[in-house]
Amino acid sequence: MFLIFLYFPISDDQLHNFLTNPLRVPNLPYVNTQEVNPHFEKSQDQRPTCRICLKTFSSKGNLKSHMNIHTGDRPYKCNVCGQDFTHHTVYRRHQKNYNH
Repeated sequence: MFLIFLYFPISDDQLHNFLTNPLRVPNLPYVNTQEVNPHFEKSQDQRPTCRICLKTFSSKGNLKSHMNIHTGDRPYKCNVCGQDFTHHTVYRRHQKNYNH
């Protein structure tokens, strides 16, 4: 399986709009995800969803981090080598692998 990340430049206002106005994902043949997997806490239409690629997330914070992919923001920067990252987990992995 190949994943393609597309870069779509968007303004801060557009990003705020994406994060504050949840997108309604079309209903699936079942009423909600809990009918398929009772361990799911939220149905598909209640989960924060990226309006650009339609990926759903368990929290607004995860969606906000994901939006860095689309905006091109790289808020995590290595103090040693200067490389920057879109997500804190990738930054921490870099620090661990290169003993930074």
